[in-house]
Parts: sequence; C-alpha cells; structure tokens
Amino acid sequence: MKVSSRDLNRIAVPSRIVKVYTSKPIEVKVEGSEAYVKVPATVTGPVELYLLTEGETYSLMLVPAPIPAETVVIKAGASIRPGLESGDYIRQIKSLVRDVANNVTPAGYDVALIADRKEECPVKECSLVAVRRYIGGRFLITEYRLSNPTNEQQTYHEGLFTRTGTRAVAIEQHWVEPGGMTRLFWVEEGTP
Repeated sequence: MKVSSRDLNRIAVPSRIVKVYTSKPIEVKVEGSEAYVKVPATVTGPVELYLLTEGETYSLMLVPAPIPAETVVIKAGASIRPGLESGDYIRQIKSLVRDVANNVTPAGYDVALIADRKEECPVKECSLVAVRRYIGGRFLITEYRLSNPTNEQQTYHEGLFTRTGTRAVAIEQHWVEPGGMTRLFWVEEGTP
C-alpha cells in the first residue's frame, strides 16, 4: 500500500498493538490499536511492517511515495479466515517451508527438478546446489543441497545465504561434518 514519504501516516487495527517489526529503519509510534508511521526520506523501496496485536499479526508492504498522509483502517470479522494466500505472512512462510522439508508439495504449487545444477555458494567453505523448485501461489521456494567440502566441521547460518529478494532461508542442520550435507530452503516473493 502506498504511504506518504513526507508526512505522518496512521494505521488502525481492531485490537491493541503489542509489538512492531520493520524491514527498514522507519519511525513507528504505537498508541493502543493505532500505529503512526513516518518513513524517512533516506528510506527507498518497499518496507515490510509487521503489527503484532493481541488477536492477530498483520503484515503490510508499505511503498513510500510523495503523497499526503495516509490513514489505513484494517477491520476484522468472524467471516475472515486466514488461508494460505491471505493468511499471516510469517505463518504462511513457515507452513510452506515445513511442507517442502517434509517432501510435501504445498497446495497450489508445482514442483520441478532442476536439471542445470550449478554451484551457487557465496563462500568457499560450502557447496550449494539447487535440486528442486516449488512454483505457485505467492512464493517461489528453492530446495538446495548444502555440502561441506572442507576437512573440518562447518557451521552455516541463514544470514550467509540471504540475497536480493529473500523472504526466508531455512537450514535443516546448521552443523555439517566434513564431506557431509544438509538441505537449505530459500523463499522469495513471486514467480520467476
């Protein structure tokens, strides 16, 4: 949703806001069930804003634009049921990664084996090769084989594998023995 890049924006939700998370350094002040958001001029591109309330978690994609202040009112009702495509952003990603890790193709997704398996590891202490891709819905999930080619145990963390477009990274086992392997799941928005 577009928000002002120069004025204070207001977001109102049905219940008290308990916590706020953002993907970029923006100013957020909370008063009960309302959040007042100021996007500094130095912030460019979309900003993810997560509002954790007593009842729900709301995920918003804010797009700063040179427009007057915006007021966004989010209403909830008994008829609203979060589904895979409309549900909570974080829970949706967790559910998708859980399915893929259990070798289950998520509903609404197609799976394709990757024939052109090329090395993609950003550091020399690992080998990272894509093996299958799940396409559909809101996200693209790629499963990788993460191997340790060194002679020492290696510890891999998700932050090592983030890149532009990353929405989530999950590693099945963080400690990998010499010559051992594990699986890594990379989630990005949209389809290629």
